Amino acid sequence: MLKHIYKWKFREFGAEYNYDMSYMEELAEIYPEKASYYVKAMPLANHNGHLPLDLYYAIKVRSMQIGDCGPCLKLTLTMAERSGISKDDLKRLLTGDMDGASRYIKLGWSYATAVLKDGLELEELIREIEIEFGKRGLWDASLAVVYGQFYPILKKGLGVATVCSPVSVLLEEMSLAS
Repeated sequence: MLKHIYKWKFREFGAEYNYDMSYMEELAEIYPEKASYYVKAMPLANHNGHLPLDLYYAIKVRSMQIGDCGPCLKLTLTMAERSGISKDDLKRLLTGDMDGASRYIKLGWSYATAVLKDGLELEELIREIEIEFGKRGLWDASLAVVYGQFYPILKKGLGVATVCSPVSVLLEEMSLAS
């Protein structure tokens, strides 16, 4: 019975965001007890906690971009836009061109980049986030990086990364649409 509820939840989410959740439906079918843990963790994966939305999404978008799964990144961009992040800021995050970006967009992009690419400025960025948002905010920032990587890694590990077109394909599609 639970697997049907989980599959329904995954389908509903996929339909809302035009995102292929078949890999999660498979989890519900073959391993419903693991699906229950995932369903419980979903709010954590999409919760900005003590961070302003622009900082949270800057971290998550950059982390997802480095994870190199176009559909996952597109989902995160849709969520960010629906949360009020401007298209200009989303373009800045995708291109890395921070001219005109707010402090939080720059901070989020730099923080996620430093975490995932062992940047020398990481210690300074950690301190900046912790001073402004406390330990909870630092945890929220770190979790945004983790969840930005989670889905691309999960899909690669399951062998379903073939549905993950690289981010470069998404960028080409977006430039044609603008």
